[in-house]
Amino acid sequence: MVLESVNLQEYTKMLEEIGFYDVALPFLLIFAITFAILQKARIFGKESRKVNIIIALVTAFLVIRVQPIVKIINMFLPKVSLYVVVVIALLMVLGIFGLHAEWRGFMLLIAVIVSVIAIIWALTTTAIPGFPSALKLSTKDIAVLCFVGAVVLCMYLITREPKGRGGGTSYLGKLPGELGRGSGG
Repeated sequence: MVLESVNLQEYTKMLEEIGFYDVALPFLLIFAITFAILQKARIFGKESRKVNIIIALVTAFLVIRVQPIVKIINMFLPKVSLYVVVVIALLMVLGIFGLHAEWRGFMLLIAVIVSVIAIIWALTTTAIPGFPSALKLSTKDIAVLCFVGAVVLCMYLITREPKGRGGGTSYLGKLPGELGRGSGG
């Protein structure tokens, strides 16, 4: 079989060696969050998309430059993600038994308190803690170039304008609405 020799753990280590987890993921996260906030807040007006992109790029580059912040992000987000997975699993189990997560009043207060405690736990345990030659490309150099291409592609997909008016949005732009629709049956 062709896939017998594929070892995904080696690829994960290679991504770690080229800085994917310490540079690319934090960069994309900070860029996407900053860009989304600037777009939503419209601080610079309705037609400020290009300015928002520049500000988000600069912010993301400045954040990844400070390695202690990147280390905190890399330790904090997996813990919060674990909490989110646990909550989603709980909601799925409740849904199996016909219960719905329409929390109000006291139950909402309990959910908020538990969430705040989980976020504080994730933060407190977190807070304690050359360019390649252009003439000779190794496999690592090619991986770096592919990585840069993937980052640029992600930035393009996040920031591109929808085509036309009304129905010309990309599938990526329609995805959040499609996720909430369900099958209707």
